[in-house]
Amino acid sequence: MNIKLLEHFVGVYEHRNLTKAAGSIGVTQSSISKSIKKLESHLQILLFDRHTRDVTPTPAGQALYRDALNCISAMKSMVSHARFFSHGEKGTINVGCGPLIHELILKPLIGQIIAHNADIQIHASTGRFEDLIHGLDNHSYDCLLYDVGEQQTLHDPNSYEVIPLLQAPVYVVANHDHPIHKQTPVLEHLFQYKWVLPPIPQRYISHLPPQFQAFLLNSNKPDFEVTDLPQALELAEQNNLITIAVGDLKRDEWQQRSLTAITLPFNISSDIGLWRMRSRQLTPSLSEMINMVKSLKVQK
Repeated sequence: MNIKLLEHFVGVYEHRNLTKAAGSIGVTQSSISKSIKKLESHLQILLFDRHTRDVTPTPAGQALYRDALNCISAMKSMVSHARFFSHGEKGTINVGCGPLIHELILKPLIGQIIAHNADIQIHASTGRFEDLIHGLDNHSYDCLLYDVGEQQTLHDPNSYEVIPLLQAPVYVVANHDHPIHKQTPVLEHLFQYKWVLPPIPQRYISHLPPQFQAFLLNSNKPDFEVTDLPQALELAEQNNLITIAVGDLKRDEWQQRSLTAITLPFNISSDIGLWRMRSRQLTPSLSEMINMVKSLKVQK
């Protein structure tokens, strides 16, 4: 069976619309339609009920969706294995990172890869947990680097292997000369200034004091929202904004910044782990990367 038929089926299943599926895959609507008909003919079942604008998966289509994902994953795994063993080509690993930890783990991991001269290529992107876990399920990512506490929000947490890596404190920070450092009580003045933030996981918000929760959920803050933590830190430093930081502020990379932690009457931390699907076979490249990430835990 042509793997493209399964990819087209998955695209239609997720978008519920032939035109949207075709656009996301980069083919014509006619090509998508022909693929679905060909797959239905091959399997001798109806996968979708057609409507005027959209389609709805039949019970058979719903049941076969996960099988299709597994078939696609197996094919990609085979290709990755072949590339790893042929001509010294590097194995590519797609990593999804939480917006708070991209810099904390990814930078030292890349240093490990370079130091070991490992045949690994890392393609990393950041995002919200809901989008990242969907990407992991749908094979857009080989693994995630994210807070392990998000397991509590999943309907089927046993589908994932989560390897704890490190616990990192989360700080609220501003430039050394920001007036917030001299004002007390700090919480009464904290929200009067402009903020820049990456997307904040709901789990963090639920553990904050009520006043801080109200700030994040009900006010017009943050004044600026960016995709990841490095952008927030850079903008905070350059424009005298308040933001958050993750990790030890005494590490070398923080000494190059003019940011200082604001003293607050509460603490919060991020328990970072590596996520992968249990059902998915480990490629040599991902296995090697996991060992490197585990070694970072020892160094912290």
